[in-house]
Amino acid sequence: MIAVGSRTQLSAQAFADRHAIAAAYGSYEELVADPSVDVVYVATPHTAHLPVALLSLGAGNPTLVEKPLGATGMFRLISACTPPSTVCSTVPT
Repeated sequence: MIAVGSRTQLSAQAFADRHAIAAAYGSYEELVADPSVDVVYVATPHTAHLPVALLSLGAGNPTLVEKPLGATGMFRLISACTPPSTVCSTVPT
């Protein structure tokens, strides 16, 4: 893992320090814009899964969502994918 994003710089930096991660971003926008990020794993609070995943896909990043979304959410994610370079998936439960 090379970078972590959070809603605040303070919490991102604390997580990065605990896990020896080089880059910490205080916004998800900064994280998905980092050209050294190859894949984004969305492990936000549940209510933020869809907007952060859509943000990541919009930036052209392959994206893995921590928890499954409802049918409407999955349809929105699939619609946001730009094959062949962007893949979205959910972690099976």
